[in-house]
Amino acid sequence: RKLGKKMRINAQVVSTENKTSLWTNNYDLSVDEVFDVQDKIAEEIVSTIVGRVESDALESIKSKRPENMGAYELVLKGLDYARKGGVIKKYTENALNLFEKAIEEDPSYSRAHAWRACTLANLSDWDPENNGPDTVSKVIHSMNTALELDPNEPEVHRLFGSLKLFFDKDYDMAKYHLEKARELCPSDVYIIARYSSVLIC
Repeated sequence: RKLGKKMRINAQVVSTENKTSLWTNNYDLSVDEVFDVQDKIAEEIVSTIVGRVESDALESIKSKRPENMGAYELVLKGLDYARKGGVIKKYTENALNLFEKAIEEDPSYSRAHAWRACTLANLSDWDPENNGPDTVSKVIHSMNTALELDPNEPEVHRLFGSLKLFFDKDYDMAKYHLEKARELCPSDVYIIARYSSVLIC
């Protein structure tokens, strides 16, 4: 805006998706200064907004609610069993059953597919005879489906990275997916722990 010999430049970064302002600032100067300070203003804007856009994207991911609450509840119950599955085989079987029910309830629920893949791999540890090409194929199919459904779900990348690390021994792909998971959710302790495992390997 120009008023006499004075000028005000208003700069904003707005998320068109969320209709929220990520950053705003005013610059007051004389008309004569415009060309002298335009580079300085551009540099200040760029240096100030670094991280704001990424932060907004992370907030969107965090606040995204599951579309099917029934499937979400089934996954939560499955996780409760899955976390104890390293101690009792039946818990792993119960977890798999719940994740498969969640997929029936909502075939587009990415996390259900990812946890099905992880649980199938864990179950093969309990029963090495059941660790053939058929199981491997099911694990890979479930993991790929999860990634196709939601490539921005950090837990999917964490589980994919973990499977690549321990199931396939593909360290490069494990590192890639765990770095992606860290980028999407840098404060998740499970992601940090698993990432440290891949670096050790």
